Amino acid sequence: MALGAAFLPANQPLLWLRALVSIVAFWAGCIAFSKSRHFHPKRKATLSVSFLAQSAFIFAAAALAHTRTVPAFAGAQLDSTLSSDALEAHESDVNSAMSLLPLALLSFQFGGQIVMSRILGFSEVPTNVLTSLYCDLFSDPLLLSLPLSSNPKRNRRIAAMFLLVGGAVMGGWLQRSSAGMSSVLWIAGAIKLAIAIQWLIWPSRTIPACSDGEKATP
Repeated sequence: MALGAAFLPANQPLLWLRALVSIVAFWAGCIAFSKSRHFHPKRKATLSVSFLAQSAFIFAAAALAHTRTVPAFAGAQLDSTLSSDALEAHESDVNSAMSLLPLALLSFQFGGQIVMSRILGFSEVPTNVLTSLYCDLFSDPLLLSLPLSSNPKRNRRIAAMFLLVGGAVMGGWLQRSSAGMSSVLWIAGAIKLAIAIQWLIWPSRTIPACSDGEKATP
């Protein structure tokens, strides 16, 4: 939003609006998915429905890219030899109101993704950003502790760091290829759909009843 307020980049006057739509949609996703706390949030069915909904929003964005309903979001690579008229048409697509729709869909489901990480108790893996992950990992006094099993939070942070960076790089390569943005989104949606199915077959774990004054062990 700050870059958009400064009209940077110069050829994207509505950058601030896209940023604002993304932020508001993310807020809405956090609010909507947090309501699962009222429906046994750690039940397999609840978790599966949440990830199924997230995958549906990604698939919707993928469909918009695949059908070129939002041409600028389809990931077509710009050729430096394009005429000024073609470049102007592309910029018009980028700044069109329709380009906000896939951004809103993806941002909304990202709210659900981070809410689920909090509900499951994995606050050390933010799932959306890397800066706090870097800070928590490299300021960990037990960063180099052995054996590896002695610091599971560190292990999860390292895995998350490589997976987030690796996924972003691979997604960038695919987006720049002939496959385009839609292929990246179809893959991402399929991964979340697989997670939704996995929750249904995950072995159940029962918390035993306890007497007064005793704490239940999950």
